[in-house]
Amino acid sequence: MRLRILKGAEPGKVITLTDLVFTIGRDPGNEFVINESGVSRHHCSIRSEAGLWQIEDCNSVNGVLLNDERISGKAVLRPGDRITVFNHEFLFLEDKEEAPVSLSYPEAPSAVPRTSIPWGKLIFLIIILALVVYLAIKVFAPEAKSPSSTATVQISESAEPESFDLPVPEAEPFGTAQSQGGSYSGTQSASPPYGGAAPAAAAQSLGEGLLLLESEPPGAEVYVDGQRQDATTPLILRQLAHGRHTVELRKAGYENSERIVQIPDRLASRPIVLQQKAGTLLLSSEPSGAHVWHERQLLGVTPVLIEGLAPGSYKLTVRGPGCESKKIEVLISNARAEKMELSLQSNLGNLEIITQPANCEVFLQDAFMGSSLPQPGKGESQPLLLRNVIAGEQNLRVRHSSGISSRGRVLVPRGDTLRRKISLRIPTHRVELHNAEVFNGTLLEQNQAGDVVLEDMSGRAERFLKPQIKSMRELSDQEIQELAGDKREAGSEPQSVAELERSMQSMSQEDFNRNHVGKTYSLQGRPGMILGDGRGTSTVIFSTKVRAQFQDLSKDEINVMNAPSKGRVVFKATVQGVDREGVLTLKNCQLLDEF
Repeated sequence: MRLRILKGAEPGKVITLTDLVFTIGRDPGNEFVINESGVSRHHCSIRSEAGLWQIEDCNSVNGVLLNDERISGKAVLRPGDRITVFNHEFLFLEDKEEAPVSLSYPEAPSAVPRTSIPWGKLIFLIIILALVVYLAIKVFAPEAKSPSSTATVQISESAEPESFDLPVPEAEPFGTAQSQGGSYSGTQSASPPYGGAAPAAAAQSLGEGLLLLESEPPGAEVYVDGQRQDATTPLILRQLAHGRHTVELRKAGYENSERIVQIPDRLASRPIVLQQKAGTLLLSSEPSGAHVWHERQLLGVTPVLIEGLAPGSYKLTVRGPGCESKKIEVLISNARAEKMELSLQSNLGNLEIITQPANCEVFLQDAFMGSSLPQPGKGESQPLLLRNVIAGEQNLRVRHSSGISSRGRVLVPRGDTLRRKISLRIPTHRVELHNAEVFNGTLLEQNQAGDVVLEDMSGRAERFLKPQIKSMRELSDQEIQELAGDKREAGSEPQSVAELERSMQSMSQEDFNRNHVGKTYSLQGRPGMILGDGRGTSTVIFSTKVRAQFQDLSKDEINVMNAPSKGRVVFKATVQGVDREGVLTLKNCQLLDEF
């Protein structure tokens, strides 16, 4: 058997297939070498097996066309078959056959040598086909319209929707010649029923086709036959002419990729994998959306392809949303492309708050986070869940609608939920019994039978049965404030700074120092002024004779102390002593949690 080159570097040359295996590709080790970028290193092979010659596609990128149809795997060769390998065309011949040397394609089926035709079977098939046509005309002719109108209806149903905006490109000469006359093109011209010429609309629909283009990564610019398309991958190209087209994908930081596609292509298309350019860095993170910094320069947001860096070592900082910052060192080389995937540790947690009583505003780091809602039949609120809170120590404040608040510090765990119940211990209800006794307290429980449980301001709970209760009502905010004031007057809270100052003035300096120096007290007072020394120590002035030294006060704590509505702060302090000027200094002061 022989191969005649119809199109390529040496048109007209005849190659005798003496070996059982004949290989074609870009690699110099092939029997026939095609040094073109669209040809794979080992593109295809032609071999003789069991008396039959076969052609096999060796997983090439642009494929192999046999009589203008792309093959998958192996296909049997017959004399007169045309083989297309990228820009080269071959004609498969028998040893004794001679075909005219021509640079164009055969215009008629008679130009291609064929094997003997089984005339008996062909005549029998024609008779059966004529009989079927005759019966169809007899059955459908009374209800059908003229042949021309019938053909028009069929074309309108198969035509593409008019909503497509892309213009129909003209088919290449190769595609046009095959669709019009080539008996081996795999695409036959359509004929209307009962004979006659096909309308122009049908001829146009034959030149239309779809092509799905996908790339990894997506977002590549698409060029078809040198013309840039309006969108990027993934992209569906519509109304492409039948035949071969050159498709090129371009994306910054990646090598350009060029493919030859055949329309129509009966094989499923696969995403085109773009090759990363040397000297670039593809950086991705979990979670994504992290900012990548080189010193003070923002390089991008993950996933990001970094290019334009000179070869060398770089120290980068990756800061993800709600994650701990991560420092990495990368090496950029012009000889290869680099890829790196990072896993960032989350720096967030959750905080679940239940307040007693309900209807309290919740503040975290002095920012309002929400209000607690009541539960039917219970004195405590529904859980208020604060999601994605920065892990670590946070300042928490709970304020009732009466204006009474409580504050403290909570430690939010990383990747977990902290559950806290905050009890303000303020009276919310008043119960009057039949024996004229009156109780004020926080409502803890009320069942369906009418029994209630109240907790007084000292933390003692008592149950009252329905037969004992004469009336029960909810206290107003003003009544709550008055009862809370009575509690402070009763001396149930820590010693005030004013009381400690009066004790200092009632005795000599030596006696006061001897009795109090080194002792630790729980105190409360109203700050007058806060002074910082720039080294983490804040001095809080309570009066001209008393000052307290706090270490590492946060901005939120300082704001709480300076707030006009803040009546007092509760803190723990150790007495340092009274100096020569008669000023009492308290050291190692720490704010106390009120819940």
